[in-house]
Amino acid sequence: MKENIAITVSDAIAENDHDILIYKSKLSQEKVKWIDDYLKDFLEPGKTIIELGCGSGKQLFKMEEYGLKTIGLEISREMIKRIEVNKNEIKSKIEIIEGSYYNIPLGNASVDYVLFPLNIIENSYDEYETICKEVKRILKRNGQYFITMKENIGKVIEKHNKYTNEYNILEGSYASKINTPSKENIKYPTYHWSVAFEQYIAQKHLRFEKIIEINDGVFLLIYSKK
Repeated sequence: MKENIAITVSDAIAENDHDILIYKSKLSQEKVKWIDDYLKDFLEPGKTIIELGCGSGKQLFKMEEYGLKTIGLEISREMIKRIEVNKNEIKSKIEIIEGSYYNIPLGNASVDYVLFPLNIIENSYDEYETICKEVKRILKRNGQYFITMKENIGKVIEKHNKYTNEYNILEGSYASKINTPSKENIKYPTYHWSVAFEQYIAQKHLRFEKIIEINDGVFLLIYSKK
């Protein structure tokens, strides 16, 4: 997704008074439960992890509880303000960096883990390959990359008629929109992804380790630096 569109969409989400933006809310706690159930065993206290596109920071705060040094990368200043509110409320020490995951503002071999949760749908195939190159660059030797994603290619088949006028065959994208209090119907592209195609791209740069189904149609894929 182009950076200006990403900023507009994230800013719009940050404007909403939704429980998902509040770390202590019941909804946020439900959303981070998968970390306890599936990711925790792969994380070693004292190591450094960066989350790409960290939103309101809920997953960072959960991982901080395990004794990790947590870094969040977020492109939206409005969303960063949301993070700071949560951070102050729970007296967190997470680090927030403003920037794009197409050009991560960290040095080479600087982190042990990278988490990219459910954001692949907002990236074209070329953009995701750029992300994989950046992940490889910033990971330390034997560092691990965690990505969660929905297997949504079936959406093309199941709802073909719905997407006929919205689907861009050459790009593999379709039009999504978000309604906000101050801006209505902000449109942005989302992309059809399959686990198989994600693996095809990621394995050009990283070593595949494991796949776990963490929810119905939602998968955690684990890679390590070659």
